Amino acid sequence: MTTEKNIPFKLGDRVIVAENYGVAHIGMKGRTIYVGNFNAGVEFDEYISGHSCDDKGKNGFCYYITFPCLKKLNTNAWTGQKR
Repeated sequence: MTTEKNIPFKLGDRVIVAENYGVAHIGMKGRTIYVGNFNAGVEFDEYISGHSCDDKGKNGFCYYITFPCLKKLNTNAWTGQKR
């Protein structure tokens, strides 16, 4: 049974590809535009010859990827710059 606590991502999370999956390769970054029970639709920062994740994102920039192949980026990390 899948519950919300089993789902590691939320809509809008910044993610990085941790394992190659189809046209998505290690190190590619994007944001989640869909979150299912076992995969996420990611809109990548760069064109990847993907699709639009059923019109949820920009055509050619998106791809569905299983959770184990993604890691959440820490967007709250200190960058060393003053605000």
